[in-house]
Amino acid sequence: MSCTNIIRSYLKCDTTNAEVIETIKTKIANEERFSLVRFGDGDVSLFVKGVRTPMKRKLCENWGYEYQSNLQQATDADMLELADFNKEAAEDVFRIYSNAIMNADIIGFLDIVDKGNKAQFKLNVDFKTKLSCFLFKHDLAHSLGYDSSKHRICDHQIMRRRNIGEITAFRDILQGKPIHIISTRTNELKENRIEELLKAGVTYTDVDINETLKWSQENLDRFLGIKEKVILFANGAGGKNIGGFLKKQLGAICLDIGATLDTWGGLITRKSIKGKQKYLVVKNKQSI
Repeated sequence: MSCTNIIRSYLKCDTTNAEVIETIKTKIANEERFSLVRFGDGDVSLFVKGVRTPMKRKLCENWGYEYQSNLQQATDADMLELADFNKEAAEDVFRIYSNAIMNADIIGFLDIVDKGNKAQFKLNVDFKTKLSCFLFKHDLAHSLGYDSSKHRICDHQIMRRRNIGEITAFRDILQGKPIHIISTRTNELKENRIEELLKAGVTYTDVDINETLKWSQENLDRFLGIKEKVILFANGAGGKNIGGFLKKQLGAICLDIGATLDTWGGLITRKSIKGKQKYLVVKNKQSI
């Protein structure tokens, strides 16, 4: 099957924002295991070879790898931009992304947007080709047992939409259920006392923003003591597979909430939040 046909078969957006929100609400009410994971511009840049050299160096430094140039691409992760400058990094990210996708129920991809009651799929051709080949090439689909019927595709910014990302809206979706938050911003969230706005108990696992990619993957068991059924996480590329892992191990409802968690702590970490998405910010402490 050609990449064009693969993308049409597998990445056809079939879920509106309203449907995603209703699904999450139902899963929470019934305490049924569930995982939503999202892939935005940072993730996409690794696929479309849009990462400039300074960023390549920064990624290696942040994730604990040595920057190398002019490498041949890694065998199992040959669609990743990372493979051009560190094979080990490419393989590790490939493994994280693959596991996240394979264990997800709903996947948000960049530029799949909800227009009213009808979701539209409008990824550019170059990205569609590279992403489809990466995710659904023959060996990955078969070796990992990929079944596209198990996944639904939605807008990757679903968690920043007013009817779920605004904290009072999420309070209604949560229905008083206690939650656990995995984040690098736990101090800010505690200071903002979001449990009062959510009207629910909140516990935390603080993640060191400087931990390496490999260390984070070797220590996923640190999350197995979480008691709450609803888990929100935001931990960059290295945390994309947390939701799938905890869904399987704990039977949890896991939501990749991303920068929305920052806003609940009063932090503005994305340009769009300064404009049309200001409603997300609980208390504007600072912009970073």
